Amino acid sequence: MYRARPPRWGPRLLTLVFHPSGSGKCICSRVRRHGNKSVALKQRAGDGGFQGSVGAFWTCARLWYVALTYYIHGNGLMRSFTELFAIPLFVVFPLVAAAQDSRELVKLPAPMQEHMLSNMRDHLVALSEIIGDIAEEKFDQAAKLAEQRLGMSSLPAHDAAHMAPFMPKPMQDMGTNMHHAASQLVIVLQDASITPDAQSMPHVNQAIHKITSACTTCHAAYRIR
Repeated sequence: MYRARPPRWGPRLLTLVFHPSGSGKCICSRVRRHGNKSVALKQRAGDGGFQGSVGAFWTCARLWYVALTYYIHGNGLMRSFTELFAIPLFVVFPLVAAAQDSRELVKLPAPMQEHMLSNMRDHLVALSEIIGDIAEEKFDQAAKLAEQRLGMSSLPAHDAAHMAPFMPKPMQDMGTNMHHAASQLVIVLQDASITPDAQSMPHVNQAIHKITSACTTCHAAYRIR
């Protein structure tokens, strides 16, 4: 816990106490001298910021007020005029961005959350390797990789059956569409390996676009943090 000292001279306007709570909330308590009235500014745990940009705006205004007060009275909190603007920039502005994230939050147990993030990173790596093989006209190798890492046969490796009950039905459908699109890419790549000409590449590109479209649609609608 950090306890800020009151000004050494001038009116003793307030004292600040910053401390974490047991539920993961970060609390800034403002204690006035007269009546010891405590006013707490609380950040909700789990949603990444204050609810709504209005709450973040008022938090910004209060931080500027506190910073200006301590700057004027020469307290150790403010060592330079630059810090007067640094506090709102690096503390409040990220909260505004988080408050404006309108995607639906899907709450997962912590181990499952990390597992899902690991799966999605692997999807990106696999897609990058597939595109690399296509660029070198290794269509059979790209098809094999697509089915093993992204296609419908990859679902057991990603523990899809255990993850699905925690997801909304539309989110499940988006994930299934992505895996279906990957298996369709396999067929297109196999065809391209038989007749590797310029006419086959638009079909390959279209199949890859279906995969990335399924990914971006899901990420635009949902978040897990």
